[in-house]
Amino acid sequence: MKVKLIFSNRNNQLHDENFTLVDNPISLLWIKKIKHLQKIDVDPIETSPYNFHNLHDQHKDFCTLAKIPFIKVDYEEQESLNYLHELYEKNHDRVSKFKNNQLLYKFHLSIHLREGSKFLEDLFIVGWGTKEGPLTTKLNCNEFYSNQVRANNLYLPWSELGKRPKTYFENKELKEINRFISIAKPHITLRARFAIAKKNIEVLPLSKNFIDWFESFKTKWLSHYDLKTWRDIDEYSAVHLASPDHPINVEKMLKEYPKFLKIEII
Repeated sequence: MKVKLIFSNRNNQLHDENFTLVDNPISLLWIKKIKHLQKIDVDPIETSPYNFHNLHDQHKDFCTLAKIPFIKVDYEEQESLNYLHELYEKNHDRVSKFKNNQLLYKFHLSIHLREGSKFLEDLFIVGWGTKEGPLTTKLNCNEFYSNQVRANNLYLPWSELGKRPKTYFENKELKEINRFISIAKPHITLRARFAIAKKNIEVLPLSKNFIDWFESFKTKWLSHYDLKTWRDIDEYSAVHLASPDHPINVEKMLKEYPKFLKIEII
């Protein structure tokens, strides 16, 4: 089975690329979701490139929307970004029910953009946001992770409300088991949202500092999420969905045709 991705440039000229699905259980479940969504416009907030980078403004607008006090912070400090992420988490369920809830997702992405997320820099993300609705399902996707992320291929990326364990550690979040279980999550949600790798993403060995820090949480956390282990690929990789039919340079192509229009099953 194949999919066609269609892009456009600033002059509304079109460009398309074809990809062939790889044979794994996740890609087959993913394509069933795409069948329902291929005629629906993608969400401009959840789809790269992101045109909102002013975290101060997103923070202020979010507080107005959520009807909570706006407390200005130093947006260059990781401690402040952790506070903003917690603000987002605490208000997510309530604000997501509002009509103008797009501000919620702009705020969340703005936090990660400020953190300099490699995940957002190296992948071109395509998503439908809340339009996915009931198509979002629970499934432990980590066991299907590829050994590497190769440029120009399609992947199912980690898409949880929280952080991966190593990111939690690097962000100097609270070292407390209940908070860790709540925020640090494996890939347990199968969404239609997908990513195009702009470059190869190196799978690095988990650092000794992280392994030592993780040790006191590991048994309880793995048990909670029904996992046997946590590997370097779980932190850095994704599920391989499809490969390009012809040699392409996605990073170069996206500079010429930066706007994603749609995906078609062919």
